[in-house]
Formats: sequence, C-alpha cells, structure tokens
Amino acid sequence: MKRSMPKPKVETRKTKRPAASLPAKLSAPRLAAVIPRAGLSRILDRARRRTALTWIAAPSGAGKTTFVAAYLRSRALKRLWYQIDERDADAATFFFYLREAAARIAPGARRLLSLLTPDYALGVNVYAHNFFERLGALLKPPFVLVFDNYQLLRDDAPVHGLLARVLEALPQGLGAIIVSRNEPPPAFAVLRADRRLTVIDADALALTAVETRQLAASYRFTRLTSRAVENLHERTRGWAAGAVLMLEQAQQEHVREPQFDQPVARVMFDYFAAEVLQRAPSAQQKVLLETAMFSQVSARAAEALTGDDQAGRVLAELARRRYFTHRLAGGEAVYQYHPLFHEFLLTQLNERFSPEEIASLRRRAAAFAEASGHVEDAVQL
Repeated sequence: MKRSMPKPKVETRKTKRPAASLPAKLSAPRLAAVIPRAGLSRILDRARRRTALTWIAAPSGAGKTTFVAAYLRSRALKRLWYQIDERDADAATFFFYLREAAARIAPGARRLLSLLTPDYALGVNVYAHNFFERLGALLKPPFVLVFDNYQLLRDDAPVHGLLARVLEALPQGLGAIIVSRNEPPPAFAVLRADRRLTVIDADALALTAVETRQLAASYRFTRLTSRAVENLHERTRGWAAGAVLMLEQAQQEHVREPQFDQPVARVMFDYFAAEVLQRAPSAQQKVLLETAMFSQVSARAAEALTGDDQAGRVLAELARRRYFTHRLAGGEAVYQYHPLFHEFLLTQLNERFSPEEIASLRRRAAAFAEASGHVEDAVQL
C-alpha cells in the first residue's frame, strides 16, 4: 500500500504530531451571527432518529457547514469535526489524522487506536472495523462524527468503501454527518437503498422566504419592502451565498431602499468563475457556455448544439456535482441552470465569443428549437 506521508512503525513518547495545518483540518468552523433555521433543524432531527448516518448534499455556498455547526451547538451535542481534503485519498493518512482528532477529545486515543501500517495491507477492512469500534468506546454518547467537504475525496479513494462499511455499525448514541456538494458515491448505494442512510438535499438547504427576509433584515437598510425580499428570494432560489453577495453589494453601494432587480455585481461572477468555470476542463466550459442560449436544455439539445456527443454526460456530471445545474423531473434528461449562474454564463458567452460566433450559435439553437416543435423559442432565438 502506498502512502502519501511517512508513518512511524513503532510509537514512542517522542512521536511527533503533525504540523500547523492540523488544527484547521480538525476544527469546526467559527460561527458568526447566523439566522435560526428551525425547520431545517427539525429535518435533521428526524434524519438522525431514523438512521445513524446522515448525508447533506448541496452546492457551494448553500450554508451546509454553517448549518451543521450551528445545529450541533444548539443541540449541545459533542462532536468530532474532520475536514476531508485530497490527502485523505490515502487510507493511512485518513486514519492517522482521525486518530489525532480523537486524541484531542479522548485521553488514551493514541494508545488505543493503532496506525495503519504495512502489517494491515491484507486486512484493511478488519483494521477499519477495529479502529471505529475502539473509537466508539472512547467517545461518550450522544456524540456526532462530522466529515466535512467530502466532495474533495477522489472517486477512487478506498476510504469510500471503508467508511460505508464501518459507519453503519456505529454504537447506539453515536452518529455521523457527512457534508458534501455531491450525492453519496456508489460505495454508499446499498446503505441508501436499505434506508440506513438519510440524504438531506439542496431543496431542504435552500433558504425559505421567511429566512431570506430574516437575512436581509440583519443588514438594517433604511427601508426593506416585501417586493424587494421577493425579488431577492426569487433570483437566488434560496441559495444562501447568492443572497449574501447581493445584500453585501447593496450595502457597499449605500443603497437605502434596495430592490434586488438589477444586474448582479462582478463579485458574484467572480464567485462562479472560481467555484465552477475555472475548475471545469475546457470541454465542460464549452458545453456550459454554448448551452446557455436555452433556459432549459435537454441532453439531446446540448449534443446537437455543441456538436459534442458527450455533452449530455457533461451536464449529468455537473448536476451530480451540484455545480448550479439541476436535472428536472421527467423521463427525458433536461437540465436547468440556477438563474444567477445562467446570467453569469450569458455574460461569459458575450465576453469570450465573437459576434459572428454568437450569431452562428443562435442560428443552430433556433434550428434545433424549430425542429423540436418549440417555435416560440426558435423565433426568440
């Protein structure tokens, strides 16, 4: 088994602890003022009563981490917080840091929880079961294990399978919450099918109209009308980061009575560029920009419009990874971008493509719309 960092074969009192990056990896986020989310808290209460393992999946900026941290504080629950990162693709590294997290909470953790050394190469599953069994004995219930930023774990990381096997066997009073932008990977499919894992999705995480008003009211504008709050909620669709960015924009511009019906500030576009576009390969960027002509686009339309027979798979992957792309209900695969993300894509399209290229794209889109029987869309294009 290859490991990304050296591990001591024999523990002594002189064993060194990891460097300065350790506290951030093993610490819960610091909470500023947060709006109360009673409805979402009740959803998580019910989920934790049903199953020991809860998976929270929503896009970047949905407020997942903040909500979980605030929830645990409000319920006075003890927790072990673990920030997943790329290093955890190596199982030995994962268990090394998890043992360090336990050592900060439970005396004797380093003595009872052994490291994953080459001796366990042929029995990693047994090692993982023993590790979590002993970890469960160290932590006094009620207790919650939180694995944050789970989407950073590579698809082929062995930790997926190990966690899926051991987390379902947590002792009574211990639970786990996994926070991710993505749906559970295939390793968790059996748990989900057997209803031993509860998923809380992006729809549940979205701010309600009341919560959007509470958030807006915290900015203390001179006048905040009901129509303005409706505009804010409609344009953001309950996306917390979007609402915050729009509110910050109005505050920085010293708007006394915001309406939230104007084009968004550059900071919003910078957010989308950093979180989505810059992380996407050039082929995915092409699909995103060229399909922005449609408010809704099917996989078939995306392939015809871009000339890329993989365009449908690209959209499916973007939706799976919660990159502000949502698959609509129904038999045919049809996708819709978040309104603010769609606005961003159209702006990027105009900046990156020449007028001639945009005109050609419009003609292709109109021809496909007409051939598909969507005459009004064709005329508009």
